Amino acid sequence: MAAAAILIIGISLGVLYRKQQTSQLHIPAAQLPQSATPATTPTPSSQRPVVIATFVISAGGEREAGSVNEIRVPPGADRLLLQVDLGKSDYKGYRSALKVIDGKEVKDLNEIRVSESESGVTVSIELAAIDLPPGDSILTVTGFGGRHGANEIVGRYFVRRLR
Repeated sequence: MAAAAILIIGISLGVLYRKQQTSQLHIPAAQLPQSATPATTPTPSSQRPVVIATFVISAGGEREAGSVNEIRVPPGADRLLLQVDLGKSDYKGYRSALKVIDGKEVKDLNEIRVSESESGVTVSIELAAIDLPPGDSILTVTGFGGRHGANEIVGRYFVRRLR
């Protein structure tokens, strides 16, 4: 009988010991010490910031002579910012459009910001990178309002998107 009691006590202690070992293996990750946290812990996903590539568009030049504004969109660029210096200009507002050369499609570019300084007016035109097609295009800036009676083309700029 004493042997049976010792055997039951031994089995009970073994079961308790086993439960204690098993419970230590299943500690939630939040309770693990910092050094025991796995290196591959997922972090909350965050959105990638928008990448804007800026280009200064210059006036003049002829497409056939190779004097165009060449734009090479860097990998990962989401948006393009085209900055056009208009010099002294006194229109109330501006519009811009992009036309593919030898094509019929004209895309109105509505995201325009105008800044004025002592040297003149700069128009900043923002568009999605995919909205500038590969090849040659003409960027047209039109002024309106102010002391001018009708809309007037302020400038045409040849733009070539390189692949």
